[in-house]
Amino acid sequence: MKKILILMFMLPLVAGDLYVHPERGRKGGTKESPYKYLADALAAAQPGDTLHLSAGQYHGKGGSGHWEISQDGLTLLGGYNDDFSARNPFENITLLAFDNSPENKTKRFGGPDFKAIERADRKPIKGLVLDGLTFDGGNRNTYREDPQNPSMKLDSTPGDFLLHLKIAGGSKAVIRNCTFLNPGKSAAVMAQGEPDSELLCSNNVFVNGVYHHMIVGRLSSKSPNRMKVQVENNSFLFSWQVSANGEGVVVYPFTDISFKNNVFAFGDSSAIVNDRYEEMIDNRGTKTKGVNKTVRIDDNQFFMWKRGLYGWVEAGQSGTLRTSKPDDLWETSLADGSGEGNLIADPGYQFNRDWIELYAQRSDIAEGDVTMDAVNQWRSALGLNLKGNNNPNRQSYAMRYPLADVMAFRKHPKGKGATLTFAP
Repeated sequence: MKKILILMFMLPLVAGDLYVHPERGRKGGTKESPYKYLADALAAAQPGDTLHLSAGQYHGKGGSGHWEISQDGLTLLGGYNDDFSARNPFENITLLAFDNSPENKTKRFGGPDFKAIERADRKPIKGLVLDGLTFDGGNRNTYREDPQNPSMKLDSTPGDFLLHLKIAGGSKAVIRNCTFLNPGKSAAVMAQGEPDSELLCSNNVFVNGVYHHMIVGRLSSKSPNRMKVQVENNSFLFSWQVSANGEGVVVYPFTDISFKNNVFAFGDSSAIVNDRYEEMIDNRGTKTKGVNKTVRIDDNQFFMWKRGLYGWVEAGQSGTLRTSKPDDLWETSLADGSGEGNLIADPGYQFNRDWIELYAQRSDIAEGDVTMDAVNQWRSALGLNLKGNNNPNRQSYAMRYPLADVMAFRKHPKGKGATLTFAP
C-alpha cells in the first residue's frame, strides 16, 4: 500500500479542460454540458486547468461584474463559437462586464472586476494566461447625458482596475489578444510581480483610460532580483488627465521592461513613464536610491502625447524629465542600445465618427485663431472642421467608446500595434 501511495504522489497532475457558455450552460463543464457561470468554472478549476469560454456576455454571479482566480497556472481562452469547434476572439466576442440592465437587482460592489492576486495561502498566483477576453468598464461607469458636453462623472464612477494581477516569483503571466476599454477613473490593468516573475503583454487593445492605461512592476524592494516584462504589439489609445496623470504605461522600479512595436496615440501626458526611484537597503542598513535603466523602447509608433513620449528621473534630481522626440530617446534613462526605430505618425485608424467629433472639440481646440498644429492637421486628415485655440472649458471628457468599433484598432496599415492575427 505504501508503494502505491508513493507512486500516486510522484505522478504528475494532469491538467483538465472546462467549458463555459453563458446562454446554454448549466453545470458540468464539458463541451456538451458547459458551465453557465464563469465563477462556477473558476471555483471548480484545479491548478493547470484550461477554461474555454464561448462568445457572449459574462456578468458575474448576480450580475455583480466580479471574478476571482485563486488557483495556479490557469489558462482562460475566450472567443469560441457556440459548440466550441472553432475559436476567433476577434469575431466571437467574450465580454466580461457588469450587468447594468434594469433587470439586475445586484448593486456593483467595490474592487477590481477581474482579480488574480493570491491563492488560499495568501501568496501570489503562480502562472496565468488570459487570452481573447474583452473587459468593458462602461457598464459600471456613470456618464453625463448632455449632448453638448458628454463626459464621464467622476463623482459616481468607480476607481477600480478592470484587471488586477500579482505574479509569484519564478512564474510567468500572459495577457494576450484581449481588449480593455472604458475602465473609468483608474488604470485598466495593474500587473505586479515578485522578484524573478515574468509578464508578457501582447496583442491587446487599451481604449479610453483615465490616469493610466496600465501600471506594471515589482511588488517590493526586498530583493535585488527583478521582474521581467515584455509589452509588444499593443495599441494604447486615448488616455485622459483629471487633476494629474493621463499617461500610457507607468513602470514601477526593479522592473526590466521592453516596449516593442506598440502604438501609443492620443494622451494627455506621456506615453511611457519611468519616474520612480529604486530604493534599496545596503548591507550596512543605509538606504540608497537609484534609477531604473533597464527600460527598452524600440520600434514603437507615437501620436499626439501632450507631455512627450517618455518621462524619467535622474539621480540626485527631483521632478520628471520628458522628451518629445524619438531621436532623443537614446539619451534618456533607457537601457544601452535602446531607443531605436521609434516614430511619430498618425496610426490611420478608423474611429467612431460621433465619438471622435466630440473628442476633437476638447478644451485645447475651440473658437479663436486657427493654427495648423498637429491636432488640426489630424482633424483635416479626418475631414473634420478646423478649430482655434484658447477655450477655457474642458469638453467631451472620457465619453464611453463603443465596443462595436474597437476592432478597427487592430487594423494598422503597416502592422504596428495590435492586429487581427492571434496565436491559437
